[in-house]
Amino acid sequence: MELPPGAVEGKHVSCGYVTVPQARTTSGGGEPGSGTLRLAVAVIHSASEHPEPDPLVMLAGGPGDSALTSFVQLLASPGMEGFWAERDLVLVEQRGTRYSTPFLRCEEMSALTLDLMDEDLGDEEDEARKLEAWTACRERFVASGVDLGAYNSVENAADVVAVADALGYDRVNVYGGSYGSLLAQHLMRDYPERVRSAILDAVSPLRHEPNLLYKAHAMDRALRLLFDRCQEDPACNEAYPDLEGVYLNLVDRLTLDPATLQLQDPNSGEVYDLLLTGDRFVAQTRDLLY
Repeated sequence: MELPPGAVEGKHVSCGYVTVPQARTTSGGGEPGSGTLRLAVAVIHSASEHPEPDPLVMLAGGPGDSALTSFVQLLASPGMEGFWAERDLVLVEQRGTRYSTPFLRCEEMSALTLDLMDEDLGDEEDEARKLEAWTACRERFVASGVDLGAYNSVENAADVVAVADALGYDRVNVYGGSYGSLLAQHLMRDYPERVRSAILDAVSPLRHEPNLLYKAHAMDRALRLLFDRCQEDPACNEAYPDLEGVYLNLVDRLTLDPATLQLQDPNSGEVYDLLLTGDRFVAQTRDLLY
């Protein structure tokens, strides 16, 4: 991972791997004895000469985000020094994510996403193409010996405890946002004696309704709050009068006549055409409000 300017590996940050079983129990669908995997771990050392014995463990969201990518640069921002003033920070790269081994990136799905950016398929064809890509990805992982049933939150929580054991920490403080908040709840439930305190940011509850309607309800509520609060705020209402009407009219226009935008990959520099439909605009709005 890329360290912030001025950070010295071995002095300010120590990096390494913790090897754990791929599956400890069958509760999540894994097969015990199916091998091991490596978790990438970074310890940001406390600025104190006598740090507290319980570190702050940072859990990324997603699921699938990289803790090392998400948090290292954030923690290097001005004003963040208080995070490591009194205790170590531990970043655990969850199983399957970028710097752990294996890294379960579905290249097939990434390629399909680029292929479909300039197309407006019907729901049935869109789902069929995605299912084909997911299936190919799954078959590739299974053929390489990955026990996909072992990639679940129960094993993930046990991994955090294994990292704490490897580093000699008896109890830890936990920060988790989004899926990281859900993982923190698994830790609090399964290993209460190991969790000194927990910060749950943008809580994802352990129990959801057995369908995805809660996402639609949450999106609707977020938009309603945005429109109402802008209307009630004189400066916002002056800058964006009738925000709700303008937004919904734009969704209708893009549904009837999608717009073509050009997006550039910041890594490769390659330029892609994106067909912006009403549905895609709504989905992007949800991500921005997330």
